[in-house]
Amino acid sequence: MKDGTSYARFLDKEIEANDVNGVIPQLIALAGYGSEFLIASSNTEPPELSETNSTFQYAHTVKFLEDGSGIPTQDVSKGTKEWFNRLRAHGCSRILLEILATELERTDTTTLGWYTGEIPWAVRTIQPSKATSWLPHWTTIPEFRPGKPTGEKRIWDIAYSPKPGRTRAIEGVSLEQARSELKEALEEAIDFSSKSTLSSWSQRFEKALQNLSKDRPEFAYHHDLLPQTSYSLQARQLIASAEQAWVFGGMGSWNDIGFQNPMTSKKYNQISQRLYQSILTAFAVGVNQPLLVSASPGRG
Repeated sequence: MKDGTSYARFLDKEIEANDVNGVIPQLIALAGYGSEFLIASSNTEPPELSETNSTFQYAHTVKFLEDGSGIPTQDVSKGTKEWFNRLRAHGCSRILLEILATELERTDTTTLGWYTGEIPWAVRTIQPSKATSWLPHWTTIPEFRPGKPTGEKRIWDIAYSPKPGRTRAIEGVSLEQARSELKEALEEAIDFSSKSTLSSWSQRFEKALQNLSKDRPEFAYHHDLLPQTSYSLQARQLIASAEQAWVFGGMGSWNDIGFQNPMTSKKYNQISQRLYQSILTAFAVGVNQPLLVSASPGRG
């Protein structure tokens, strides 16, 4: 997940979550902090993540829509605090990270992390009678022009639109299985990149691998990605490792590498697919782990 300043390279006026630099971390924060609030005592104040959390640092506005139409009068809530309160009032017990099964079946390694059509990532709210998927839509503010600084870093208007719960991928995968798969994928990527004189990538994967065994795993870009006290050490290790291992994007990313040797290229594609699948699985399994009971929400 590259630094957020790279957002300005996008030429499209609107995107539907195809900037993984910001979208997936924001979904993780919504699921983690929101779930922590939902299990906290009734007098606990919900967090306004748009003001306090780094995954929202480029958000100009954040709203949650009633029907996805985008009509202002149809807003369910503006900001996360109001949304979390509304979810609690309607009996929501958990917010999960959702990834579609089709995203784990991608074969074109040059486009991993990017997509056309239906958004493959979302958050899912669980209520007594229904499950709802909330799909993100990011639109640049009117005054934004690619390549022309506006003096405003909060350039995204973000709307979350609900739809009936979709069929999720990554069902029945244990924390131990997700950790083992990510570890093996990283070890394979390290071996390949070190033998292919891609030392900078090898170092990146080494750091990700180290996070799986650190007493204090280090998040590469968002130190406040998760609440401080609600996730087990093993879950934090897994998510921190996956965040560090994310190398997919546009120009200059892991996706941008090419090889003339057909056998090397085939191996690279196999490693890239496995790594992508293991990272997404790690995110989902880690974020969706049962929370530890906490007296009050942590701040990251």
